[in-house]
Amino acid sequence: MKPAIIAALILACGSASSVFAYRMWPEADYKKVIAQVDISHPGIHRDPQERDQALKATFQAAEAKGIKGLQNAPPDYPGFILLFWRVKTSILFRDHGLRWKSPAVLNPKIDFTKQQTPNKAVDSTATRVTPPAEQEPRHGQP
Repeated sequence: MKPAIIAALILACGSASSVFAYRMWPEADYKKVIAQVDISHPGIHRDPQERDQALKATFQAAEAKGIKGLQNAPPDYPGFILLFWRVKTSILFRDHGLRWKSPAVLNPKIDFTKQQTPNKAVDSTATRVTPPAEQEPRHGQP
């Protein structure tokens, strides 16, 4: 959405939360997507700060804050992980002064948007994957 449209919706509805709070996904769905990066791309380069035990709590707090801030973003969207890393990078810098580099920055030749199958939807109530026939059509599709 364009910023002008978002601003108009906020003015019309009174707050950003009433505009974007149409769907919330469980935190477990986001954690599955984030964990899927390591499964789909073993041996990728990671920022050395992530292995520092003194910063472990800082990274966990930034991840939790990033997930909370993105609860209206669909976790099954192929570009979600890139958005999550951008948010995590800004949280780590703004709140903790850390200059963290995401796996996307450290591995420029890897396309992290292809880690998920775009024809499958995350079913938050179970561990099964919803077949394409049961999915709701996406906006603009029949």
